Amino acid sequence: MKKVTIFILSTMIFYVVFVGYSDFGKFYSSITHFKFEFLPVIFLLSTSAMIIKGFRQHILFKKIGINLSSKNNMLLYFSGLSMIITPGSSGEVIKSYFLKIKEGHSISKTFPITFLERFHDLLATVTIIGFFLFFQNFREVTILIGIIGFFLIISYLAIRVRKLFKSITTLLLKVPKMHRFIDDISESYEVFYSLTTKKIMIKSWLLSVLAWAVDMFTIYVIFIAFNMKFNIIFTTIITYSSVLFGAVSFLPAGIGITEISLVGFLSRSGIELSLVSSLIIIIRLVGTWYPTVLGFITTRMLLKK
Repeated sequence: MKKVTIFILSTMIFYVVFVGYSDFGKFYSSITHFKFEFLPVIFLLSTSAMIIKGFRQHILFKKIGINLSSKNNMLLYFSGLSMIITPGSSGEVIKSYFLKIKEGHSISKTFPITFLERFHDLLATVTIIGFFLFFQNFREVTILIGIIGFFLIISYLAIRVRKLFKSITTLLLKVPKMHRFIDDISESYEVFYSLTTKKIMIKSWLLSVLAWAVDMFTIYVIFIAFNMKFNIIFTTIITYSSVLFGAVSFLPAGIGITEISLVGFLSRSGIELSLVSSLIIIIRLVGTWYPTVLGFITTRMLLKK
C-alpha cells in the first residue's frame, strides 16, 4: 500500500510539472474545449474492450480446467486491473492469489494466464500498428515493432520448444536470486505449453485484436472530442507506439515515457503543448485510472464473496 501511495503522489507531481510546463492558463483553455458529451461513448467503448479481454481470460482458464461462472470470471478479471499501474501490468498476477484463496488453485497453475494475456496484448498491438504502417510510415515505430516482434517470437519458441526452454532456464540460473523464479516457471511449463496450442493462440489473438481495435476507436473519439482532425491510422500509430515505448521502459504504467513519446509525435504535427497535455490527461484518465478504480471496486466485491 505504501508503494502505491508513493506512486500516486509521484504521478501527481509529474503531471503538475508537466501541465505547468505547458502553461496552466493554456491547459485550462484547452481542457475546457473538450466536448464532454463524448465521454459516455468513450467510457462505453473502453468498458467494452475490457469485457472482451475478460472473455479471453475465460477461454484461457477453461483450457487449463478452471471453470468459473461468467460473473466470477469478470469480477476476477476486473480485480486484476487494480494492478495495471505496475511495470508491464505484472501486478495483475494478483488474480492468481485470489484464485488460490477463493478456489484453492495453486499459483503455479494460474499465473501463466497473466503472462499469456500480456503476450497477446503485445501481439495484438504489434499486429494493428504493423498493419497501419503499410499506409503511414514511422521509422522509429517500425524499429520498435521489429524489436518487440522478435521478442514475441523468441518467447513463443521458448515455450513450444522444450530444449530451448531448458537452455534458457539453465542460462538464467546463473543469474543471482533467479533460482526460485526459475523453479516456479519450470513447474508451470506444462500449463504454458497447453495455453500456446495453435487453436487457443488463434482464438486469443483474434479476441485481443478485437479488444484493441475497440480501444483504437476509443482513442480516436478522444481526438475528435478535442476537435483534432487526424485520421484513425495516425492516432492509433502514435498512441499505441507511445504506450509500447512506455511498456518497454518497465516504469509503472510507463509514466513519463509514454507522455514524452506522444508529445514528440504531436509536436511534429504542430499541436501546441497545452493541447497535447489535455489530450494525454484524458487518455490516461480513460486508459489507466478508470480501469484501476474499477479494479479496486471489484476487488472489494470479490473479497466479500
